[in-house]
Formats: sequence, structure tokens, C-alpha cells
Amino acid sequence: MLRTALRSLLVTVAAAALVAGPSLADAAPAQRAGDPTFHMQPVGSCHALTYKQLMSESTPATAVPCTEAHTSRTIAEVRLTGKVDWKDVDALWAKKGAKRCLPAWRSALGGNVKTRGMATYVIAWFVPTAAERRQGAAWIRCDVVLLGGKKLQPLPTDGRRLLPVPLDDSVAYCLSPKGLMTVCARAHTYRAVRVFPLAGKRYPGDKRIDAIAARKCPKVTGTKKAYWNHTTAEGWKYGERLIRCLAKTRR
Repeated sequence: MLRTALRSLLVTVAAAALVAGPSLADAAPAQRAGDPTFHMQPVGSCHALTYKQLMSESTPATAVPCTEAHTSRTIAEVRLTGKVDWKDVDALWAKKGAKRCLPAWRSALGGNVKTRGMATYVIAWFVPTAAERRQGAAWIRCDVVLLGGKKLQPLPTDGRRLLPVPLDDSVAYCLSPKGLMTVCARAHTYRAVRVFPLAGKRYPGDKRIDAIAARKCPKVTGTKKAYWNHTTAEGWKYGERLIRCLAKTRR
């Protein structure tokens, strides 16, 4: 569920180089009632999701060939065992989903903290619908998507890297006039200009990170009043440890 992923990670996740074979989109999810993998989408499958669907707990169990227009790609699947408490899916994500999806995401996408932090790819996650749960479905699905405000941007259909080198505005990290993550090719008021990796096993706390950002970011934004965002405690736990400095733009 994207809304939780964005809140919990402060959108510190972004993609580097994911290449998925078109044939994976044709792999059929389990259809047998009573199977925990009922309607679970295979890793590598592609989907034509809308922003509204992206912001929902569950999404249609459909896939399209990766050679056709699509806006999300499944990068991880978590099979849940035992009794599953569906009343608090945010807690379910924190306990079961994040520890599997985030490391798998980094492994699948490659790159480093600086590379990921300068792009606008994020993780979205979903759980089965109530109807699918009644059929025995018990899983969490994680997709990679590219944000353009409230419009999802298309992903490559020809096997190209998701993150071009050098980085261009089709994927670069900006904030829209309403403060939403967007690729810089769309209208924006802030642009990411530098990512500073952070170190340490324990989360230092917001105040400590903000103090570091207040010292570092003005040097790269060229303004006394700098803007930034940074990894939260959950993101830190799973390896996303950074400060992202943002410069105001006029576009």
C-alpha cells in the first residue's frame, strides 16, 4: 500500500536498473480456492495500475505483458503463514512485508543510496481483497512504480534500465507545486540536488538528522534556508539511510 510506504520511509526509495522478461507477465497466479497464493502475482509481472488503485490496500489481480504499456512491476511477494490479522494491515507490513520487500527491492534494482535517492521510483505494496482472503489468499505483494504527482508514469517496455545514465528529467526526483513526489519532467517547485548517505546501526533520531541536514544542505542548494527530507526509523532499519537536499525551482 503506497500511502504507508511513503509515510514510513519518507519516500527514500528509488529504482536503479530493473529488467523483467515479458514472459513473466503471462505467468498465471494460483486460482485454486484454499491456496494461500490465490491471486498472488509472480515477481516480474507487469500491471497497468492507476494512481487510485495504487493508493488502495488491494489492487486487481491482473497483469499485462511487459512489452505493453504498464505502470507497475512486481518485485517481491511475501507468503504469510499462520493466523493473519487483517485488521491492521499497516502493522502487517511493518512486521512481515518491509523486512522482505525492501532488501529484495535493493537486490533487484541495484544502485546505491545516492543513485536511488535522486530518482522518483518508490515501492507500493498490496494485500488480498476481502473476497480473495475468503478464498485463502495470504500474501503481500510489492511493486515498483514511478510517480508523477497523482499520475503514474509509464515504465519501459523494451527492457531498458529504469534509471538512465546520466539521470534525466524523466525519472529525476522533484516535488510538485502541491508537495507530491513527481518526475522533474512534470511541473515542480523543488528538485533534489544532492543525497548525503548516513551511517550507523542505530537510528540517530529526527533532531540529529535534521541538524546534519541544516549544516550540509545550504552548501549544495546555494540558499541560507534549505529544504530536505530524510529516512525515517523504519527505512533506516532496512538500509535506506540518507538525507535528500532540495532546491527551489521556478518551473
